[in-house]
Amino acid sequence: MKIACISDLHLSSETTADSFQHKENCFLHFLDHLESSYDQIILNGDIYDPCKSLYAWRYEDQISQIKELYPAITDRFVDPKYIQLAGNHDYVLEDMGFKDHYTHVDEEKTKYMFFHGHQLDRLRSHKALLIVLTTLADWLENLGWCNAEAYLTWFGEKMGQLINVDANKLLKGRANGVLFGDTNKRVIVMGHSHQPPIKVEFNNTIYLNSGACLRKRLEYVHIDTNYQEYDTRTWSETNQYGIATKTYYNSKKEKKCLNI
Repeated sequence: MKIACISDLHLSSETTADSFQHKENCFLHFLDHLESSYDQIILNGDIYDPCKSLYAWRYEDQISQIKELYPAITDRFVDPKYIQLAGNHDYVLEDMGFKDHYTHVDEEKTKYMFFHGHQLDRLRSHKALLIVLTTLADWLENLGWCNAEAYLTWFGEKMGQLINVDANKLLKGRANGVLFGDTNKRVIVMGHSHQPPIKVEFNNTIYLNSGACLRKRLEYVHIDTNYQEYDTRTWSETNQYGIATKTYYNSKKEKKCLNI
């Protein structure tokens, strides 16, 4: 089985403060590639960002409004090929019947677990703090500070590095402690950190972080269970703040810039 995993689109109903920022036709091209190349596509949390709104407490209404704003994209997610999981920004999906994790065991008894990652990050997933900071970023961006959330996140991660709680290091360090029971190999896939995608190998564990698909970034995890391929892929170049400076179609015949 071939599996792709993407996370952190952060689709929002606030057009002036939407962290997604992709041109719809460009992102649909990306989905075309995934759908034609993979048997299963995991949407690993924070696909929606209902907190990114001046009416953030109306979460289910915000999800509906986001779907109305991006119908060509979100209508695809009901296809059985997609498995959608809840993250910390769209945790309301759990109330709507979605799970916050997904597991798969292949014929070689390798166990795969997909979850957003906030479950291991109590600091950033605290709901009250999340809502306050996301609403603040939304307010600043509506005032005209484009990508305020990206700069605030960068500052927060720099502070986190000083006290040893930056998101990427935290998730990597805790991934090897996730218990699955007896298995030959385990593959753990998360998003959440917004850092560039990474792969880390422990004793019998492979940890993959999918990166993010916000701010015109196209990043994902590639898994082929038949050939035991586990890696990350990116079509984007980003600056230190996690904002895409260039994003390309992934094609040898056509490596065309997405007009950023």
